[in-house]
Amino acid sequence: MIMMENNEGIAEKRRKVTYSARTARPKRYNRYLKLSSSLTTSNDRPASLSHSVTNNTSIDCAEFLSECETTATASDQVNSSFISDVSSNTSIDCADLLSECEKIEEPAANNDVNQSQLADEIEKILNDIRTLGHQEGYEDLSQNDEDDIPESFIEDSEYEFELEENKEGNVNDDTDQGNLIYAGHTMTVGVSMLLILIYSISHGISGSQLSDLLTLIGLHCVKIHPGLKSLFHFQKYFAELKSPVKKHYFCKFCLTLVSDSAKTCANGLCLRDITKENSKGYFLEISVTEQLKNLFNREGFVDAIKHRFSKIKRNKSNIEDIYDGEIYKKLSTNNRPLSEHYPFNVSFTMNTDGVPIFKSSKFSIWPVYLMINELPKKERKLTENMMLCGLWFGEIKPFMPVFGKPLHEALKTLETLGIQIEVNGRTERCKGFLLCTTADLPARSLLLNMNQFNGAYSCQKCTLEGRTFKTGKGGSVRIFPYQGENVNEHKRDKLQTIQNAIQATECGKPVQGIKGPSFLMDLKAYDFVKGSCIDYMHGVLLGITKLLTTLWVSPKHSKETFSIATFSELIDKKLLSIKPPSFISRVPRTLSCHFKYWKASELRSWLFYYSLPILNNLLIASYFIHYAAFVEAISLLCGNSISEDSIQKSEVLLQYFVMVFPELYGERYMTLNMHALLHLPQCVRDSGPLWVTSCFSFESANGELTKLFHGTQNVECQIVASVNIIQNLPTLMNSIPEQFSGFAKRMHRFNPLGNRKFVGDMFEKFCGSAYSKLLTASLNEKLQNSFNVLSSEMQFFNRMIFRGQVYHSKDYTRVKQRNSYTVKYFCPESRIVKFGQILFFGHHKTGQSFTFISPFKRSEKTLFDLCRDTPNVLRVQAPHIHLLLPTNNTDIILVQNLITVCVFIDIQDSCWYVCEPPNFTETD
Repeated sequence: MIMMENNEGIAEKRRKVTYSARTARPKRYNRYLKLSSSLTTSNDRPASLSHSVTNNTSIDCAEFLSECETTATASDQVNSSFISDVSSNTSIDCADLLSECEKIEEPAANNDVNQSQLADEIEKILNDIRTLGHQEGYEDLSQNDEDDIPESFIEDSEYEFELEENKEGNVNDDTDQGNLIYAGHTMTVGVSMLLILIYSISHGISGSQLSDLLTLIGLHCVKIHPGLKSLFHFQKYFAELKSPVKKHYFCKFCLTLVSDSAKTCANGLCLRDITKENSKGYFLEISVTEQLKNLFNREGFVDAIKHRFSKIKRNKSNIEDIYDGEIYKKLSTNNRPLSEHYPFNVSFTMNTDGVPIFKSSKFSIWPVYLMINELPKKERKLTENMMLCGLWFGEIKPFMPVFGKPLHEALKTLETLGIQIEVNGRTERCKGFLLCTTADLPARSLLLNMNQFNGAYSCQKCTLEGRTFKTGKGGSVRIFPYQGENVNEHKRDKLQTIQNAIQATECGKPVQGIKGPSFLMDLKAYDFVKGSCIDYMHGVLLGITKLLTTLWVSPKHSKETFSIATFSELIDKKLLSIKPPSFISRVPRTLSCHFKYWKASELRSWLFYYSLPILNNLLIASYFIHYAAFVEAISLLCGNSISEDSIQKSEVLLQYFVMVFPELYGERYMTLNMHALLHLPQCVRDSGPLWVTSCFSFESANGELTKLFHGTQNVECQIVASVNIIQNLPTLMNSIPEQFSGFAKRMHRFNPLGNRKFVGDMFEKFCGSAYSKLLTASLNEKLQNSFNVLSSEMQFFNRMIFRGQVYHSKDYTRVKQRNSYTVKYFCPESRIVKFGQILFFGHHKTGQSFTFISPFKRSEKTLFDLCRDTPNVLRVQAPHIHLLLPTNNTDIILVQNLITVCVFIDIQDSCWYVCEPPNFTETD
């Protein structure tokens, strides 16, 4: 509660408000804000007011503003215009928000919410939160004219690095990127530095390795250019690149936004001296609008975002991408903002997560990414096509009302006013809309301002409370027991969630898991409930799949019925015998020694491909069918083209899996990840297949970002340099002279496809040397009868790239740990889809390309033969896994009839397993 006292108690009370700079997050008074009607009036408040912070952390916002103003101006009373200025600068059009909610959400007719009153309340709350940051609380880095860093700071890790504006001529003329590295050479300093950077990124070298490399190169030069003097100078060079980066400063004691020049925290309840070391921090904002303009200036970008209008679907009624989800459809039909009438408008999927940088400390970075949904499937997930729009760093998690403020303002501007872009010489307007957010559970709770996964009402999709389960070691976990189909009766909706936020602010404690307003709440296109996607990478793979595998093979559970720990050696042997195709980047590793190091991509391969064939005769039948139901459900929801029947089947399978789980494994494991499985089918209806909103691509972008850090010295310089590199690298790559560009492209993810032969939207490229081959009489006859070509007019190959996938023949012996020759294909002769193994490729002089395949035949056995005595009432099939046998036949097909590479598993059973990938989009 806020206590009102006389003026004489102010100093004493302020002295009692003490904080530690080392504290990760104090019990802050700004966590919940108590509304006051005085915010809507112009009444002056007396200056003789003081506040005492009690265990209840709510605050009267008018008094808070009064004290801030008193501190800043040393006047006797609050200037009422200050409050109106803050409100006008950070106002949120909640009436429009609620109106839009009514359109998009289509609430029930009996919803008796007073929308006008609700709009007033939510506007007050969000404005109160925003008063923690003032508009002047950041500095444009390109306008920072601090002096250059003294030479004495080079070896000091505790310095403040300031960016400088790239004026005409840099601080040191010798570092001008247009100067030659030395007289007589054709390479400029800028190109030299860029090539070294690309090399270090491509090979992932450490800071000490890069430092030694710079020294080594310098020893070979007649004159050492400044960038080679030290690792510090090298990083400083890229930190000074011009980029749309802003610094937002905040007080480390209370996380209130302050100006760069401030000496005292503007928060009236803190008032700490922030001139001392480690008392003031900052985070980075990278302009979303500038990045979006740069993307539109890229060649082919406009055509790429229009592809959705001409895209040919496999099945018009199926869900195949985000465009088929209910969220996108509501904005893309009836001439709405994402329809064909507005071809330059775009939408975003947002992600943030903490990324540890150093193993020896808690220091981490929190990047915020926006992915453009209108780009084609694979292009949108590339790091260079994502927008890095913010970066928090340090040993504490970001305070979202502060960290999210610049992004909120940018998104609000994009969805209302938009930006002007140049397209083919014409000025067009582009608007942007946030549709989805995806993150792991801790980051999700920060974004949505909700309880953590171990708190009550922590599901973002429904209002089930869960309950506390006492573990054997005196601890406890939050579990969500299965309640049948009742989960659908407790669904959250956007309007109710806003009401919960208002109530939480008024009472100072969470209401149905909502702690208060989120900076995302008043974005018109963003549905706070439906748009908050469940990430299957963290929930399904790193959550449920890893949990189950641990229970099976861990010695801790060796006495349990489900344990197969005694078969660990056999499982390892089978795993190591598998030769995955090239689209799986990691070869299998053992469970017994390496499982704790498995990445999410390895768990995905285990879930979809390896686990069922390996566990087939090891797990007890009831456990095997139970797990197979889980595998089939997830594979259906990750498919290329998902029908409503498939979604409904996955719903039944997941309900069965969750319902039976406590009986088989115990109630202790019915955590939020398990409960979230029940919401996955609806997530697919809302936002598309699970791979659309998975965090794999964002984790990959985080990996690219961490590659730019070298050692623990000069961390702030490295952060700024890293952000600048990410923003400028595509442009810098295009500026490299032709004589050096070949090396640069080869190092920087150079596309090895070379000259492409386009076949519609497909292309093929044969790799390696061509050779001649004598075919059997039967094959020659088949070639001539079916295609009217002669083998004597053909060249043969063992490797090919087709539709972005690598295929090689069975005879290609240089690859020993991979099998990229087991394929699914369409055979025109028999007019059926088959599976087989590629023998070799042939290319005729007329331009036709052929694949010679040894086909398989289907085995009479099934995956569930050993489970015949156990009821399989749900008819669990795992249809993407096939049991096959070899034949002595050969099929000849055109290359265009290849469908995909499959995973071949030969674990010395009586037949072979061939596993289809659930979709053609996800790769490692």
